[in-house]
Amino acid sequence: MRCLDQGIPGANNQENKGVEKVTISDSVSWVESHLKVTGGAKYAAEYHLPGVAFGVLVTSTIAKGRIKELDTGDAEKAPGVLAIVSHLN
Repeated sequence: MRCLDQGIPGANNQENKGVEKVTISDSVSWVESHLKVTGGAKYAAEYHLPGVAFGVLVTSTIAKGRIKELDTGDAEKAPGVLAIVSHLN
């Protein structure tokens, strides 16, 4: 098999001494694989940081409909709502 770093200018210079060469047929061991398979890995959505606000985008249910009026009253009264952003503001 041909090494991946062949053909790269300077691949055999002093800077790369001691760097392990990997061939195309070599298998790669991933460090986090075991955690993912066993359910022990944490993903970005699983981290809960205090004071973080989330946004929700509400789109039209009618593809080519025209918006004649926008009633945000119920949304403004909902607990935890920080702001309503629309074309009106």
